[in-house]
Amino acid sequence: MPISCSACAAENADESRFCNQCGAGLPRGCPACGVDNPAEARFCGGCGAGLGENAASPAPAAAPVAERREVTVLFADLSGFTKMSTSQDPEETHAVLNRYFAIADGAVERYGGSIDKHIGDNVMGVFGASLAHSNDPERAVRAAIDIHRELAELDIGISAHIGIASGTVLASGTGSDTYSEYTVTGETVNLASRLQDIAKSGEIVISDKVRAA
Repeated sequence: MPISCSACAAENADESRFCNQCGAGLPRGCPACGVDNPAEARFCGGCGAGLGENAASPAPAAAPVAERREVTVLFADLSGFTKMSTSQDPEETHAVLNRYFAIADGAVERYGGSIDKHIGDNVMGVFGASLAHSNDPERAVRAAIDIHRELAELDIGISAHIGIASGTVLASGTGSDTYSEYTVTGETVNLASRLQDIAKSGEIVISDKVRAA
């Protein structure tokens, strides 16, 4: 597509960088988003992509600042999932997992928490990072109650066991140059995981700090 020179209105080939009539610099279309940029631009003003073969790569986004935070961590795990997955077709197992994740993730987010990660059939939810509330322990317990109730309403024979703990964690970006994620680490996370292991199917086991909140 010809490029029109803003100085003399002459048309130039789309690969031209300078006008063939007056020598003025021609706008540079961004290959990523299509926005026109001044001829001397090294990065697109629309999306930040590098322009031209000599443009350096955009600086990587700054990693989240590591900080100690008071949070409540919820672990919810499907009961008997390993046995179920060996007796069902992979498609059936996948469908059950998706329904479970929709319920668990929805409950956590509905009460102001965030999903830290899925580990197999395990959901780790965090209340208090990055957004904190004065009643995060209560919110986590209410989310757990909803998870149990909604799984029972499905009436497909699946249930969960849930552990909840409150305490201080380190919230930060964790990983490598290849992959990193914002997550929380510390004894509170480990305690919530252990409480989940203790909980029986359909149960919620909470730490003393959650009980006292």
